[in-house]
Amino acid sequence: MQVVASIAAAFLMDRAGRKTLLIGGAATTCLSLAALGGYFYMKDQDSEWAKDTIGWLPLTSLIIYIVAVNLGFNTVQYVILAELLSPEIKGVAASIAMMPRFILGFVLVTTFVPMQVNKHT
Repeated sequence: MQVVASIAAAFLMDRAGRKTLLIGGAATTCLSLAALGGYFYMKDQDSEWAKDTIGWLPLTSLIIYIVAVNLGFNTVQYVILAELLSPEIKGVAASIAMMPRFILGFVLVTTFVPMQVNKHT
């Protein structure tokens, strides 16, 4: 889904515009995560009903989230960086600008399992 959405974003970037992709991606991301949160709330209330009635919702929400993020934030940020920075500093400046994102991603991935283990003990 990420590859398909990224390819679609490349074609939509100039047609739909960067602002439209960013706003649309943010709104769709928000709605899909709200739906996912709603599912888990309903699952806490009545587990069997949630599984039987809206058991399809988590997977659908995550697919929509992945598509929305890749149509918006994940693709547009690189295009905007390339347009904003001068060619002389583009490589170094883009690397520095993206470093916090990858560092925080690393921290998230490495701390997720220990937090899950501590939650259940």
